Amino acid sequence: MQTIYVPRRYIRERQLTAQLSVHRSTLRRWVEQGLLPAPIQIGPRTVAWDVDEIEQWQAERAAASRKPG
Repeated sequence: MQTIYVPRRYIRERQLTAQLSVHRSTLRRWVEQGLLPAPIQIGPRTVAWDVDEIEQWQAERAAASRKPG
């Protein structure tokens, strides 16, 4: 059996703010408050979010918003 490597996908701050329709200060505040997964340091001055983590976070928020009461 052969293992297939799937590379991680990352999204930068500008792309994520556009996708979520929020300001970058909102992203940073959500991270500080533990409401949004923290970004990953991918370079000396570069951070990005793991796309899979963001998709899971969005799915959880969507599911929570649909719960009655």
